[in-house]
Amino acid sequence: MTSGRQSGAGAARPTAAAARTKTAPAAGARKRSARPASASGPARAGPGDRRAEAQPLALRLLADMLRIRRLEEKCAELYGAGKIRG
Repeated sequence: MTSGRQSGAGAARPTAAAARTKTAPAAGARKRSARPASASGPARAGPGDRRAEAQPLALRLLADMLRIRRLEEKCAELYGAGKIRG
């Protein structure tokens, strides 16, 4: 006996087009209002500007990521040469 449901490779899957369709906003969802651009020009860094505080952190994180990347590349090189074991 077979049931009305398919399973395995023959099961219907949502298509990419179906995944891209827009859905209605949830009940009670707020719409964003478009704010006009400021006539005074670009925003200036103030005492509470987080971007100024985040820049040194971002640079330290980048330096750490690059150092780790160089270590991983050197390990792969040494492993490929048979000088270290996995």
